[in-house]
Parts: sequence; C-alpha cells; structure tokens
Amino acid sequence: MQSMGDFNAHISRAGIYLGNSGVQQSYSLGSYATVFQAEVFAILMVAQREDVKNCTEERIFICSNSQAALRAISSPRTRSMLVQECGYVLESLARQKVGLVWVPGHMEM
Repeated sequence: MQSMGDFNAHISRAGIYLGNSGVQQSYSLGSYATVFQAEVFAILMVAQREDVKNCTEERIFICSNSQAALRAISSPRTRSMLVQECGYVLESLARQKVGLVWVPGHMEM
C-alpha cells in the first residue's frame, strides 16, 4: 500500500491519497497551520485510517515530500504534541511494517 500526504498553503488544507484504492481526502487546518504541521498531520491521518490499520499487505509506505516532518517523526525526542502523537500511532502500526519514504516533490511513484 502506498499513500501520500501534502499541504496546500493557499487554502490551508492537508490532503492524503491512498494509491492502492484511489482514496483522496482533504482536511481544513485553519489559518495558522504551518507547512510542517500540515505535513505531519497528513501522515497522522494516513496512519489512523482503518483501512491502513487493517491492511494485510506485506508492507505499507507512507510518502511525503517533507524531509523535516519525516526526520521529526523518526526522532526519539520532540516537543511537538502533534509529532509525538504521530510517532505513537506509527509505532502501533509496527506489526504492519510501515515505512516512511521521502519523495522529492511528489515524483511519480
């Protein structure tokens, strides 16, 4: 399973796309969300989806074009509650072999 998160600064929204099923969803973030927060939020939304939690495929890849978000989520220490929550959710998915993948500029996968 491949999924992707992204942020649109012009309309303050984060979005996800699940490649295997074609599911697309966007989330309004309000006017004060940063790009970093939106990227982490999108990854969290993918990880919390029931179809991701119940996926029986061998490997799940969550792709993002934000190296900063991926590094923060992978770091053992953070002061951000959002990053911390995302890390906990991803850790709970460890049995499904979730991989975080950096995709420069959301190149075609």
